[in-house]
Amino acid sequence: MKRRGFLQRAGSLLAALGLSETGLWWLAEGARSALAQPAGRKLALLVGIDQYPETIYGSGNLPLTGCATDVRLLREVLVHRFGFQPDDILTLTDDRATRSQIETAWVEHLQNRAKADDVVVFHFSGYGSRAKLSDSADSWQNTLIPVDGGASEGEAGTVNDLPLETLWLLLRSLPTDRVLTVLDTSYFYPDRSLQGNFRIRSLPQSAPRILGSSAREVQDRWRRDSGLLGRFVDLRKIPGVVLGAASPEGWALEAQWQGFSAGLLTYALTQQLWQMTDKTSIPIVGQSAAGRVKQWTGNAQHPQLCRGMELPCPQKEQGNPPGISPGLLAPAVGEADGAVLAIDEGGTARIWLAGLPPEIVESYGANAVLTTVPTPNSDAPPATRLQVRVREGLTVKAQAMESSGSATLQTGQPVWESVRVLPRHPSLTVALDGTLERIERVDATSAFATLRRVSPVTVGEQPADCLFGRVRQPQSIVLEEGSPQSSRGTYGLLSPAGEPIPGSLTDTEEAVKTAVGRLSPQLEKLRALKLLRSIANEGSSQLGMKASLVVVGPEDRISIEKQTARGVGNLEKPTLTFRETNGILTLPALSRIRYRVKNLSDRPLYFTIFSFDPDGRTPIYYPLTPDAQRQQRPIPPGEMAIVPVPSQSEGWLLPRTPGLVTTQIVGSTRPFSATLAALETAKVPKSNDPEVVANPLEIASAIVEDLHQASLPATQDLELAKEMFALDVRNWATLNFAYEVV
Repeated sequence: MKRRGFLQRAGSLLAALGLSETGLWWLAEGARSALAQPAGRKLALLVGIDQYPETIYGSGNLPLTGCATDVRLLREVLVHRFGFQPDDILTLTDDRATRSQIETAWVEHLQNRAKADDVVVFHFSGYGSRAKLSDSADSWQNTLIPVDGGASEGEAGTVNDLPLETLWLLLRSLPTDRVLTVLDTSYFYPDRSLQGNFRIRSLPQSAPRILGSSAREVQDRWRRDSGLLGRFVDLRKIPGVVLGAASPEGWALEAQWQGFSAGLLTYALTQQLWQMTDKTSIPIVGQSAAGRVKQWTGNAQHPQLCRGMELPCPQKEQGNPPGISPGLLAPAVGEADGAVLAIDEGGTARIWLAGLPPEIVESYGANAVLTTVPTPNSDAPPATRLQVRVREGLTVKAQAMESSGSATLQTGQPVWESVRVLPRHPSLTVALDGTLERIERVDATSAFATLRRVSPVTVGEQPADCLFGRVRQPQSIVLEEGSPQSSRGTYGLLSPAGEPIPGSLTDTEEAVKTAVGRLSPQLEKLRALKLLRSIANEGSSQLGMKASLVVVGPEDRISIEKQTARGVGNLEKPTLTFRETNGILTLPALSRIRYRVKNLSDRPLYFTIFSFDPDGRTPIYYPLTPDAQRQQRPIPPGEMAIVPVPSQSEGWLLPRTPGLVTTQIVGSTRPFSATLAALETAKVPKSNDPEVVANPLEIASAIVEDLHQASLPATQDLELAKEMFALDVRNWATLNFAYEVV
């Protein structure tokens, strides 16, 4: 294969894409504007394939498990958020998703029914690959793999794929240009089916693949119908917005969480669509979604967007691309965390909760409280409080807390989170990297068994918070002369995407059990990070709080601005400017920053700031009065705190070490008494600068305990187990900031 020829032809569309975070929020605006249009019909064809025959993906490789979930994710948000009629959404999953059925469904469900003002959504989740048109061809086409995409019937050595060029021709056949195409797949196989603990959606292959005659004949027929026989498809004529999960030579990844799996792109996109509000700017919403993908995958996945009629796509341009309006159009219903799917005879409601982040859903505990959202319609039923009894994947079963509530419940009602119930002591799951030898895995399993709330699992088979394996030191780290580092690397921790975790590496060879003991403090930090991530609630908090990250310079510049979407108070429209690289804000090392925190509520707001740096440090900041008492200092309603105070500091210095910084700004209606007590016990100085703590898990637990105490007036009747926290969304807010130091 000639790589240059492949990129010029088969991957020509994706090769034109260079967008990541900017692309995602362009997509959000284009998708939401299209999906929310009231005129015309809204049609969707959603394809997801997990159950490929083993002859396609090969024995010894792990099958996909999240593609059918992707279809469900998109279907539920289209129905319950954007007013699609269920009969206008056709889903093809697993054995129904043959190439001929996909092509027939396209013609009968989309092409023959769509009109000029209609909205069309096409989604594919499954394996992707590449194939040649003939054995002698020197150019390739990217392909989607249907469930029967193996060997073509009666044609040895050929395959039955759906080429992307055929898809572009199908898109051109539509009579509308209001089209959203989402391809949660990738085409280059990196000789492994896992990236860290994530599964790769590129088809495992060991030999060149050649398209069968049937696939070529279908493409030629569509070319003739389009007047393009013998010519390449003009990509500028592809209607609407195309979103791919991966860069031209990158990978689409799917993750496992407790009870469900999904493609990272599809989950991030659909959660974004659930949470959109008219009062939140699309750059903020898109930055949040793209930032989540970045935090999940590091540098392993880069979603790509193009508005087909506007090729070539701008690469780094700020603002909205041509043809996508900056204004927001309201969906059929307001933003929500999910919706009521069904109600059984006993009044138990089955509720879809994919409007919440997956790490929140998987930790959702019994007795959490949801509330149906009343609509402006005077005939709509009143709000009903629902108490969660059990979670099954992305759905929960809940019962009305008031006797009259069951009578007013209706299917399709949107729901909001009211009380979040979480375990006080989160556990950590460590996947043992597949490159470890058998004796190393045995020793590691034994060593991890001695640590509290840490469980080892086999990589790729279960959800994992991190990986344990051998890691080569980055070239930027210079070892001392004579350092005995093994050619296989030394033991350390890796992220779920397989990237080394700062602070976990060493430059000397050691026994497995010694390495696990050395890494015990790092595992405690990861448990602290997991606990603090579980209290993020930018979308569901009803406590009005706004925060900005400001880069200090001759003229201070707001780089990221976030606020709670449902906070009571004067919600101001956020703005966003940023330098983006691979889907996240980037800031130069040793830059100086400030945070501005504004109280948008009608009550005093207490807050604290907790960060995790790329050099492994965990600094915390808490505002104190400047007098001798050094007491906690709240922000009065409507006022703003700037930290550090400009007259006292030039700004906080970013670390020298490159890497990802995650910062949680946690607000509460009550003082952080337990947090300050824990800091005093740890002898952390009372300062107006961030102080590095050696016991981050204890401090994180104290922060959540303070939120639990602030929520007691609303949660005392929930009959909680002692090992659970209960947090009322009216009394706490956590805004997450993530950026990369370069």
